[in-house]
Amino acid sequence: MHLQTGQQFSTKLGKYVEKERLIDKDNDRYMEKVTDPDSGDIIHLCEQPLKAHQGHGSAKFKATLPTDESGD
Repeated sequence: MHLQTGQQFSTKLGKYVEKERLIDKDNDRYMEKVTDPDSGDIIHLCEQPLKAHQGHGSAKFKATLPTDESGD
């Protein structure tokens, strides 16, 4: 299990927010919660099976450049 907590700057809000992320491979669980530290309001909440959490962050598909197969 990997737990990450701390502050991160939100460019959208122009201030630091509290971020908590849990990645639990053994129990197939992903959770991310972003909270406004001033009001305590939850800005973002994502809870889902880890296998369903694809195409985000470092799991995004990478664009590949075409290769020259002409042999020149």
